[in-house]
Amino acid sequence: MKTKKSILPSGVTQEMVDEWKEEFGKIDLITVVDKDDSSKIYKCVVRRDIPDKTHNQAVKWLTTDLGKSCDILLKGCWLGGDEIIKKNPAFNLDAGSKISERLITSDSEVVKL
Repeated sequence: MKTKKSILPSGVTQEMVDEWKEEFGKIDLITVVDKDDSSKIYKCVVRRDIPDKTHNQAVKWLTTDLGKSCDILLKGCWLGGDEIIKKNPAFNLDAGSKISERLITSDSEVVKL
């Protein structure tokens, strides 16, 4: 019999996911693949809504320090998952940038003149 591999990060149970959904509404799973070793895959669960305080702090740093902005977003929305994502600067930036996409509220286009 084949067992279904869990898509959840280590340490996160379905019961936790159900509780988070009840408390925060929509939540997301972010997957980060180590570019140096694609067999290393890390995951975290984040709340979809960005708390106002987190949003305001992240926007403040968005144009001057993208890394800090992403770190603020990740920490403010983090619910659980592989801690290496928070500790490794590259993984933190990658996961935080996925969250930062929600800060963009309009479409824009760049055209070479």
